Amino acid sequence: MMSYKKNKSLAFKAGSNATFSAKKRDELMKYCKNIENSSHAEASCAALIQNDGWKISDDYPFKL
Repeated sequence: MMSYKKNKSLAFKAGSNATFSAKKRDELMKYCKNIENSSHAEASCAALIQNDGWKISDDYPFKL
């Protein structure tokens, strides 16, 4: 699991059991932005980074 708090460091934590049916990048982006107030938003952000080849793309929703 990945967690991010504003003005804090990015943390990866083992043990997330979130699964996604999202297969398209735009779906992962929507979940990561947490538009629907999903409890899986943090994991979807990690899935987005993985989908992008383990790179944080320019349009990643959170700036580090």
